[in-house]
Amino acid sequence: VLNILLKFEDDDFSDEVIDLLNCESIFLNFSLKGLEEADALLLSGGIDVDPSFYNETNTDSHADIEYDNACFKAINYAIGHNIPILGICRGLQILNVYFKGSLHQDIKNHRFVDETMHPITLTENSIFKDIFNGDIMVNSYHHQAIKRLGEGLTIDAYSLDGYIEAISNKELKILAVQWHPEKMLENQTGKKVLDLFVNLYLK
Repeated sequence: VLNILLKFEDDDFSDEVIDLLNCESIFLNFSLKGLEEADALLLSGGIDVDPSFYNETNTDSHADIEYDNACFKAINYAIGHNIPILGICRGLQILNVYFKGSLHQDIKNHRFVDETMHPITLTENSIFKDIFNGDIMVNSYHHQAIKRLGEGLTIDAYSLDGYIEAISNKELKILAVQWHPEKMLENQTGKKVLDLFVNLYLK
């Protein structure tokens, strides 16, 4: 049975991810105690990343620097100990900033309160090429997005208006998406994404 970390009180995290990955969760607090037990690290949704970490003035971000620092420490530990990382929504954004990327602090037409979907386009060598054919539909609950791509990260999908929707680093066992796969179970898209993470990095 896999152990995957349900991190921090601020995370907007759904139990569906735990169920779909057939794993047990370990709660991770700001002390990071328990991280050494993990088979994988989950960075899920939540508040914004503080813009000071990518050298910008805060214009539209609601952030918690203590939370960000704990996430950075967890990422650093996971990479140093070869622990795979799955990023969802904010998880993608914090990973990008960790790798010296930046974010758009406020974008339009991507933060829906319902289950509105929009299409994304896979890149030519996308990590998703073997599980999806052509464009796919995803949900959208975010008002921030990657601006400058972090060092060493690969872009795997874009929205039709040009925002980065998925990134990865196969060598470091990182996969991150801007949407919430755990909320896309009816059409199997979400399960395919989570299964891909397991098949690539945990078998």
